[in-house]
Amino acid sequence: MTDLPKGFYVYQYIREDGTPYYIGKGKDNRAWIKHKNVEIPTDKKHINIIVDNLSELEAFEIEMRLIWHYGRKIFGTGILENITDGSESFHLAKGRVKKRQTTGRCQGRFPIDVIAPDAVAYARKLNSDQKRKPSLRKIAAALADAGFLTESGKTYSATTIRAMLKKDAKKVENP
Repeated sequence: MTDLPKGFYVYQYIREDGTPYYIGKGKDNRAWIKHKNVEIPTDKKHINIIVDNLSELEAFEIEMRLIWHYGRKIFGTGILENITDGSESFHLAKGRVKKRQTTGRCQGRFPIDVIAPDAVAYARKLNSDQKRKPSLRKIAAALADAGFLTESGKTYSATTIRAMLKKDAKKVENP
Protein backbone atom coordinates (compact mmCIF):
# COMPACT_ATOMS: atom_id res chain seq x y z
CA MET A 1 0.00 0.00 0.00
CA THR A 2 1.82 3.09 -1.19
CA ASP A 3 -0.85 5.65 -2.00
CA LEU A 4 -4.17 5.69 -0.20
CA PRO A 5 -7.30 6.10 -2.31
CA LYS A 6 -8.81 9.58 -2.48
CA GLY A 7 -11.95 10.38 -0.48
CA PHE A 8 -14.42 7.58 0.17
CA TYR A 9 -14.00 4.42 -1.85
CA VAL A 10 -15.42 0.95 -2.43
CA TYR A 11 -13.10 -2.03 -2.15
CA GLN A 12 -13.22 -5.80 -2.41
CA TYR A 13 -11.22 -8.68 -1.00
CA ILE A 14 -10.48 -11.26 -3.69
CA ARG A 15 -10.09 -15.04 -3.37
CA GLU A 16 -7.30 -16.95 -5.13
CA ASP A 17 -9.79 -17.85 -7.90
CA GLY A 18 -10.44 -14.14 -8.58
CA THR A 19 -13.93 -13.93 -7.07
CA PRO A 20 -14.70 -11.38 -4.36
CA TYR A 21 -15.44 -12.58 -0.84
CA TYR A 22 -16.03 -9.19 0.79
CA ILE A 23 -17.21 -5.77 -0.43
CA GLY A 24 -16.66 -2.70 1.72
CA LYS A 25 -16.79 1.08 1.82
CA GLY A 26 -13.83 2.93 3.24
CA LYS A 27 -11.85 6.06 3.72
CA ASP A 28 -8.14 6.46 4.37
CA ASN A 29 -6.63 3.00 5.23
CA ARG A 30 -9.90 1.16 6.02
CA ALA A 31 -9.35 -1.56 3.40
CA TRP A 32 -6.02 -2.54 4.98
CA ILE A 33 -6.96 -2.63 8.68
CA LYS A 34 -8.52 -5.40 10.77
CA HIS A 35 -12.26 -5.99 10.44
CA LYS A 36 -14.54 -7.55 12.99
CA ASN A 37 -16.13 -10.30 10.88
CA VAL A 38 -13.83 -10.90 7.92
CA GLU A 39 -10.20 -11.86 7.35
CA ILE A 40 -8.04 -9.34 5.51
CA PRO A 41 -6.09 -10.92 2.66
CA THR A 42 -2.51 -11.66 3.64
CA ASP A 43 -1.44 -10.91 0.08
CA LYS A 44 -2.23 -7.23 -0.43
CA LYS A 45 -2.66 -7.89 -4.18
CA HIS A 46 -6.01 -9.39 -3.17
CA ILE A 47 -7.30 -6.02 -1.95
CA ASN A 48 -8.86 -4.24 -4.90
CA ILE A 49 -10.06 -0.62 -4.86
CA ILE A 50 -13.04 -0.66 -7.20
CA VAL A 51 -13.66 3.09 -7.30
CA ASP A 52 -12.47 6.04 -5.21
CA ASN A 53 -12.92 9.80 -4.91
CA LEU A 54 -16.58 9.39 -3.94
CA SER A 55 -18.87 11.10 -1.47
CA GLU A 56 -19.87 8.92 1.47
CA LEU A 57 -23.37 8.43 0.06
CA GLU A 58 -22.05 7.46 -3.38
CA ALA A 59 -19.73 4.91 -1.78
CA PHE A 60 -22.61 3.43 0.25
CA GLU A 61 -24.81 3.17 -2.84
CA ILE A 62 -22.15 1.36 -4.85
CA GLU A 63 -21.31 -0.93 -1.91
CA MET A 64 -24.98 -1.88 -1.50
CA ARG A 65 -25.44 -2.55 -5.22
CA LEU A 66 -22.35 -4.79 -5.35
CA ILE A 67 -23.38 -6.72 -2.22
CA TRP A 68 -26.83 -7.22 -3.74
CA HIS A 69 -25.25 -8.29 -7.07
CA TYR A 70 -22.92 -10.93 -5.56
CA GLY A 71 -25.23 -11.99 -2.72
CA ARG A 72 -24.31 -13.03 0.80
CA LYS A 73 -23.36 -16.48 2.08
CA ILE A 74 -25.16 -15.88 5.38
CA PHE A 75 -28.51 -16.01 3.52
CA GLY A 76 -27.44 -18.60 0.95
CA THR A 77 -27.91 -16.04 -1.82
CA GLY A 78 -24.32 -15.57 -2.96
CA ILE A 79 -20.57 -15.65 -2.43
CA LEU A 80 -19.83 -12.73 -0.08
CA GLU A 81 -19.02 -13.01 3.61
CA ASN A 82 -20.61 -9.63 4.32
CA ILE A 83 -22.94 -9.77 7.32
CA THR A 84 -24.98 -6.70 6.34
CA ASP A 85 -26.09 -5.34 3.00
CA GLY A 86 -24.61 -1.93 3.81
CA SER A 87 -27.99 -0.21 3.99
CA GLU A 88 -27.99 0.20 7.78
CA SER A 89 -25.00 2.53 7.63
CA PHE A 90 -26.27 4.13 4.41
CA HIS A 91 -29.48 5.28 6.06
CA LEU A 92 -27.55 6.67 9.04
CA ALA A 93 -25.14 8.53 6.75
CA LYS A 94 -28.01 9.89 4.68
CA GLY A 95 -29.66 11.17 7.86
CA ARG A 96 -26.39 12.79 9.01
CA VAL A 97 -26.00 14.62 5.69
CA LYS A 98 -29.60 15.88 5.82
CA LYS A 99 -29.26 16.99 9.45
CA ARG A 100 -25.98 18.78 8.71
CA GLN A 101 -27.58 20.63 5.80
CA THR A 102 -30.57 21.76 7.85
CA THR A 103 -29.02 22.52 11.25
CA GLY A 104 -25.28 22.81 10.61
CA ARG A 105 -24.49 20.02 13.10
CA CYS A 106 -25.49 16.44 13.62
CA GLN A 107 -23.42 14.66 16.21
CA GLY A 108 -22.29 15.08 19.75
CA ARG A 109 -23.94 16.73 22.68
CA PHE A 110 -25.60 20.09 22.52
CA PRO A 111 -23.71 23.00 24.07
CA ILE A 112 -24.64 23.66 27.68
CA ASP A 113 -25.98 27.11 26.79
CA VAL A 114 -28.52 25.38 24.54
CA ILE A 115 -29.42 22.68 27.08
CA ALA A 116 -29.76 25.00 30.08
CA PRO A 117 -29.66 28.67 29.05
CA ASP A 118 -31.19 29.93 32.33
CA ALA A 119 -28.65 28.00 34.42
CA VAL A 120 -25.80 29.39 32.28
CA ALA A 121 -27.08 32.95 32.67
CA TYR A 122 -27.40 32.51 36.44
CA ALA A 123 -23.91 30.97 36.75
CA ARG A 124 -22.42 33.88 34.79
CA LYS A 125 -24.29 36.35 37.01
CA LEU A 126 -22.98 34.65 40.17
CA ASN A 127 -19.46 34.76 38.76
CA SER A 128 -19.61 38.44 37.77
CA ASP A 129 -21.32 39.87 40.88
CA GLN A 130 -18.38 39.48 43.23
CA LYS A 131 -14.88 40.92 43.27
CA ARG A 132 -13.43 37.61 44.32
CA LYS A 133 -14.72 34.89 42.02
CA PRO A 134 -16.42 31.96 43.77
CA SER A 135 -15.09 28.46 43.19
CA LEU A 136 -16.73 26.30 40.52
CA ARG A 137 -18.13 24.03 43.24
CA LYS A 138 -19.66 27.01 45.07
CA ILE A 139 -21.31 28.16 41.86
CA ALA A 140 -22.62 24.60 41.34
CA ALA A 141 -24.02 24.59 44.89
CA ALA A 142 -25.64 28.02 44.38
CA LEU A 143 -27.22 26.77 41.13
CA ALA A 144 -28.57 23.71 42.94
CA ASP A 145 -29.97 25.92 45.74
CA ALA A 146 -31.72 28.01 43.08
CA GLY A 147 -33.23 24.86 41.54
CA PHE A 148 -30.90 24.49 38.56
CA LEU A 149 -29.99 20.81 38.33
CA THR A 150 -28.86 18.49 35.54
CA GLU A 151 -31.39 16.53 33.49
CA SER A 152 -30.83 13.63 35.89
CA GLY A 153 -31.50 15.83 38.94
CA LYS A 154 -27.89 16.13 40.13
CA THR A 155 -25.74 19.15 40.91
CA TYR A 156 -23.70 20.38 37.95
CA SER A 157 -20.05 19.27 37.92
CA ALA A 158 -17.16 21.73 38.10
CA THR A 159 -16.32 20.89 34.48
CA THR A 160 -19.82 21.84 33.38
CA ILE A 161 -19.70 25.07 35.40
CA ARG A 162 -16.39 25.93 33.70
CA ALA A 163 -18.06 25.39 30.33
CA MET A 164 -20.98 27.58 31.41
CA LEU A 165 -18.64 30.44 32.29
CA LYS A 166 -16.86 30.44 28.95
CA LYS A 167 -17.98 33.18 26.60
CA ASP A 168 -19.13 30.65 24.02
CA ALA A 169 -20.15 27.54 25.94
CA LYS A 170 -19.07 24.31 24.27
CA LYS A 171 -20.21 20.72 24.35
CA VAL A 172 -19.86 19.07 27.74
CA GLU A 173 -20.16 15.55 29.01
CA ASN A 174 -23.31 14.57 30.85
CA PRO A 175 -22.62 14.69 34.60
